[in-house]
Amino acid sequence: MELASGVYLVPGLTLGNACLVTHPEVALLDCGLPGEGPAILSFLGELGLAPKDLRTIALTHADPGHSGAAPWLRRNSAARILASAGEAAVAAGERAGLGRALWRAGLALVGRRTEAFAVDAELVPGDVVAGFTVVATPGHTPGHVSFFREEDGILVAGDAVRVAGRDLLAPAFWNSQSEVRARLSISRLADLPVHLLIAGHGAPYREPGAGLRRAGGPPGFMEDLVRRRETRAAKRRRR
Repeated sequence: MELASGVYLVPGLTLGNACLVTHPEVALLDCGLPGEGPAILSFLGELGLAPKDLRTIALTHADPGHSGAAPWLRRNSAARILASAGEAAVAAGERAGLGRALWRAGLALVGRRTEAFAVDAELVPGDVVAGFTVVATPGHTPGHVSFFREEDGILVAGDAVRVAGRDLLAPAFWNSQSEVRARLSISRLADLPVHLLIAGHGAPYREPGAGLRRAGGPPGFMEDLVRRRETRAAKRRRR
């Protein structure tokens, strides 16, 4: 499905969304579960593209639902894998990711196995990938990033925000490294001129500004919560 000029939602993936960008270069923003690489390359073929045309796989984060197909795709295309430093460490198995053991166990039950891999280059905020600017959105995971294309307001947000029907929600507290940081990240996304939000799961969401502001909390709410938590922590340290 073409969502905007040269931006496609890869069809038929089991769990998470992956976006294929066809210009100014061919790139994937997230890439689905282990075992879904062939389906992605098949979709490239439907668009008249060959595996050698895929140059980049850029990851919002290292959860297997978003990165699992990356090492297979690198072996079977011309793609480099890009991720933030924090997520690169998780992908390589150097640092435990939130719930990664549960991911491995769950995937093993259905005959899929996660594979540790090294990234080819680390992303930092402000980098540009296939016309999308990297935006730091920590919270769900410490190194989570999103991708924003300013020319038409397309935001690929991974798990920085959840789509629930007509609502946008912060990542679940039990499934996030920091709900506070997640809400602060959403508040920053709400300041961008976003016209189409593509989250890691669920349907694309048009004109999400008001929903992002609600998900981030009222103006000043999260900043006040952070200050109060820091004050309590300082008092505990003094005692």
